[in-house]
Amino acid sequence: PKWATAYKFPAMQVLTKLIDIKFTVGRTGQVTPNAILEPVRLMGSVISKATLHNEDYVKSKDIRIGDIVSIIKAGDVIPRVQESVKDRRNGFEKPFVMLDDCPICGSNLIKKDASYYCVNMNCDAKKIEKLIHFASRDAMNIEGFGEQIIEDFYNMGYLNNFVDFYDLKRYKNELMELEGFGEKSINKIFISCYQQSRHANGKFFTYLS
Repeated sequence: PKWATAYKFPAMQVLTKLIDIKFTVGRTGQVTPNAILEPVRLMGSVISKATLHNEDYVKSKDIRIGDIVSIIKAGDVIPRVQESVKDRRNGFEKPFVMLDDCPICGSNLIKKDASYYCVNMNCDAKKIEKLIHFASRDAMNIEGFGEQIIEDFYNMGYLNNFVDFYDLKRYKNELMELEGFGEKSINKIFISCYQQSRHANGKFFTYLS
């Protein structure tokens, strides 16, 4: 009703130590700094890493490796470093330094607005992230493909492009020899690819023949 007022409770915060800052490369090539944290429990889950967004965010808050930092969950979902507790510094903290080159392929980074990008079209990290997005719920929604599985299959040569998702059957014997994979789990992946291919393109693939 128009007369009502909604009250938003402040986000729950916890303190932990920022052990290191690692960089990841997304499917668009954006290079993002991420905080590696001493594991801490927050709102029912254990948090060991959190996004730092970009160089400007880190420098504006003067977040350093070795700092004690406060962690919140943005929207009660995504872990985020809110701020550093500067009065708990001991002098051994290391200031943040942005990379000049891609951490995966070594190509020079280009800055656009507040973010840095790898513009190498053949960067392995970009290819893997595109494959992960393709299989995700927001895209083809192919069940059975976690991020680690896709990265492993890419490194083994089984997934190099989108079409390879629908041609995995030729590697069935090799996949069944991998630790944690059996005929049941492999067939589940094949069925999911088959069903999604029918839904998307109206084409039939003979995975289980």
